[in-house]
Amino acid sequence: MLPMPTRCAASLITTGSSLRLATSPKPLLKPLKSWPFAMTETHDSSQNLPDTLTAAQAVAAGVDFAELDVGSAGLFWNEYRPEDGACRIWHWYANSKRCLTPQGFSVRSRVYEYGGGSFCLADDAVVFVNERDQQLYRQALDASVPVALTQGDKRYGGVFFSNGQVLAVEEDHNTHRLVAINLADGQRVLLAEGADFYASPIVSANGKRLAWIEWQRPHQPWTRSRLMCATKQDNGQWGVAICIAGDGAEESLQQPRFDARSRLYCLTDRAGFWQPWGETPSGFAALPAASADHASAPWQLGSCTWLPINDGYLASWSQDGSGALGLCEADG
Repeated sequence: MLPMPTRCAASLITTGSSLRLATSPKPLLKPLKSWPFAMTETHDSSQNLPDTLTAAQAVAAGVDFAELDVGSAGLFWNEYRPEDGACRIWHWYANSKRCLTPQGFSVRSRVYEYGGGSFCLADDAVVFVNERDQQLYRQALDASVPVALTQGDKRYGGVFFSNGQVLAVEEDHNTHRLVAINLADGQRVLLAEGADFYASPIVSANGKRLAWIEWQRPHQPWTRSRLMCATKQDNGQWGVAICIAGDGAEESLQQPRFDARSRLYCLTDRAGFWQPWGETPSGFAALPAASADHASAPWQLGSCTWLPINDGYLASWSQDGSGALGLCEADG
């Protein structure tokens, strides 16, 4: 069980002011420390703008950043630049950045057409979905040539790395499954099928629990979905999955997470906002949270707006037209 925090720390990043979390007793506000940010691009609005703009100037503000990820090798993100017409993975380490994705590749998934979750870190490599053929590729951090892991006309997205395998949503025309691809030999293992749609496969740190989100037609993931979980058996196979939340209820769930002790959490709109809930001895229960959405509607795979940390969690949320980033922590 996650101890129920009696203090929450929050900082309204976009305005520099504070925001009180809706918890009881009265929360304690504490600003989060700042850190160097590799993706910052600033534009001085005080400079005089020319009467006419070149094509390069017109698209200069159109750079998009997505899927920020961090590991022992540094900081990684997917960057779209209109002048290139491609999405590429960038790597920042030791105060310098470099583009990993070679010419001829673009990192973008088209699962469910909206895509998302197009790359993940995999030890000393990145695994990504190539936009042109929608196949999975592995690229070592010290190599310039990606190696194909899959072949065919299936699509992949929502990727997650665990224990030498990449978990992914697999789209085969109108059929969707959860699969695991072995990085050593490319062997494919079926994890789940039968639901109309899948999202967010994730494995606990000890490798013994597998969770995901699924939903059926005619529902959308932001109207009604289910949180599923399977446990690894003694023979190494996954057991029959059970529904943790959303069974028969008008409830939307997204972004399942495991903490270091393999306890399962998820965002749910059961109380009206997408807020963090988690496993407790008495069932799935709400964690103290701001009265606000801690995520937007899950149009795409791979969103990450919150993470369990120790006996609390780090989250972003939207309230009164502003974005906030806060740390909710247990009081001893």
